[in-house]
Amino acid sequence: MQSRIQVEHTVTEQVTGVDLVEAQFRIAAGETLKALGIADQAAIAPPRGFAVQARITATWPGVITGYKEPTGPGVRVDSCGYLGSRPRRSSIRCSPS
Repeated sequence: MQSRIQVEHTVTEQVTGVDLVEAQFRIAAGETLKALGIADQAAIAPPRGFAVQARITATWPGVITGYKEPTGPGVRVDSCGYLGSRPRRSSIRCSPS
């Protein structure tokens, strides 16, 4: 069984409304897909809207001298960057819907 979650899972979460990480934990704790309300594909609402995922990666050492996260309705940011940080090979992800 493949139990790893893909890095792009946030795109699926945005358009389906299903929290895949929470579902994984609940299934690992013994709950069934039926108990989660997703017993089969028909139980999942059709995708709504669209989602885009972008990854910004630091490829060489340095200092972040400017940093502003995007905001707005439906914008999700998973980040480890901040003004003044010295990234090595960190990623900043943004998945707006």
